[in-house]
Amino acid sequence: MEHQAVKKKERSSVTGTKAFSGKVVDNSVLSKEEFIEKVRHSNEACKNGDFQLAIDLYTETLQVDPQNCILYSNRSAAFLKIQQYEKSLDDAIKARLLNPKWPKVGFYISLFSLETAKKLNI
Repeated sequence: MEHQAVKKKERSSVTGTKAFSGKVVDNSVLSKEEFIEKVRHSNEACKNGDFQLAIDLYTETLQVDPQNCILYSNRSAAFLKIQQYEKSLDDAIKARLLNPKWPKVGFYISLFSLETAKKLNI
């Protein structure tokens, strides 16, 4: 039996970042303008140190655009700030899978490794 390569169809996410299709983007939840406003609000929450609010808002936007590596990356950073290291790593890995060239993800994975090493006294 021959193995056939399956090509993934490339598409743009709601915010214009490149992603691979596979999950349905639910545009009925928020309009594009509402989506962008929610992303802005989540970024502001991070800047103001309200990381739990930022996580909640990033989670809502990811329901609309589950292929957005930037949202996973930002939520990963927020999880790092509240010391939810495993959740941070999960999101960093999702972001890396969606966009292997996204630079911030490697940093978050490194921070996770550092925190794990500290806990293990390595």
